[in-house]
Amino acid sequence: MMACGCRPNVIAYTCMVDVLCRKYMFNRAQCLVENMTAEGCPPNTVTYNTFIKGLCEGGEVDWAVKVLNKMRDNGSLPNITTYNELLYGLFKVSRFKEAFGLVREIHDKGLKLNLVTYNTILNGFCCAGMTNEAMQVFGNMLKCGTKTDAITYNILIYFFCKQGRIKTAIQLFNSSGAVKEWCPDVITYTSLLWGICSSVGLDEAMVYLHKMISEGISPNIGTWNVLVQCFFSSLGHLGPIYILDEILRDTERSHANLDFEHMPPQPRCFPEQSNEDYQLSVTLNNI
Repeated sequence: MMACGCRPNVIAYTCMVDVLCRKYMFNRAQCLVENMTAEGCPPNTVTYNTFIKGLCEGGEVDWAVKVLNKMRDNGSLPNITTYNELLYGLFKVSRFKEAFGLVREIHDKGLKLNLVTYNTILNGFCCAGMTNEAMQVFGNMLKCGTKTDAITYNILIYFFCKQGRIKTAIQLFNSSGAVKEWCPDVITYTSLLWGICSSVGLDEAMVYLHKMISEGISPNIGTWNVLVQCFFSSLGHLGPIYILDEILRDTERSHANLDFEHMPPQPRCFPEQSNEDYQLSVTLNNI
């Protein structure tokens, strides 16, 4: 490209950084970013965000923080996407203290949180077992008019099931009919089935399994793992065989009548992410 006299612009460089990061070639990606200025094409915020995202997904969080500092030194201002990527990286490796400090920094800088930011913070609080703070974030989303999605509810439903608060999880699940801004998906049902199987019992789980199938949502490998474990622990070794045969027949009948144009939208996968709050209650009240 350059041999032909065509010099890459910042978009081309950013794409190359992205490809190198996807291949975990972080040293080469850094060299490329550092050489951009020398080539008369300094990296912009999108370039740095791409590099930070790649590093966080690769578990190189310390390196990503250094890139953030370098970014500031070079005059590129971090935006909410920059912080989203760093929050994801910090929560992913359970560095809650630093992640919550970053939440406070976002607030201090007056940046507007978007849906990804809220979901990432919500997931972080849930992973840390900080129930009150998690619900405070959820309340702030609703108060600020941020439209929640299936990912928001999936995080909360899984969290409540993990805590054994199945009634709360079911109430949240049932709110989908009233709110009409999200549709339960296979992740929602699998989390709920896991919670019900663990804390309530097989009969209640079967109710939601049939509801799932009737809505045209096929169980995935995770769903089957939950069900098989529940069946065998509840019914021994012979009973589950007949039940699984019946479920498979129901699934086939449901798919035969399925209107694919009206299937519920599938949300994008969401990234996942010390009860020290660092005055987080004060911070979150003002987000």
